[in-house]
Amino acid sequence: MKNTFMKKQMKKLTPARRAEVKNRSLQLQLCSKLVSLREGMGITQKQVAKKMYVTQPVISQIEQGQNITVLTLIKYLKAINCGLSIKIITDKPFKIIDNGKVIFEMNLLNQSYITV
Repeated sequence: MKNTFMKKQMKKLTPARRAEVKNRSLQLQLCSKLVSLREGMGITQKQVAKKMYVTQPVISQIEQGQNITVLTLIKYLKAINCGLSIKIITDKPFKIIDNGKVIFEMNLLNQSYITV
C-alpha cells in the first residue's frame, strides 16, 4: 500500500523534482550501505576519519550523504579496506578522441568497468 501511495505522490511532482527525489533516494541507499560495510568490518567513524585525514564529524556527514563525491567515496572505501568498481553501460556507441586518436571506444555490445 505504501508503494502505491509513493507512486501517486511522485506523479504529482514536476519531472525535475521527481528526478531530485530519486537521486536523493539512491544517495541514501548508498550511504546506508557504506555504514553497514563499515560497521560490519568493526571500524569506527573515528578510525575512518584518521585514515582520510579528516575529523569524525566529516565522516558522519559523508554517511548522511552530505558533500559526497566519487573521489570522497573512493577515499572512504579505501579507508575501510574496500575498493570501487563502476560499470558504464550505454545504449549508443561512442568514441573519445584526443588529438585525432581514439583513446576510448564503446559499442552496443560493450560494457566498460572502471576499478579503483
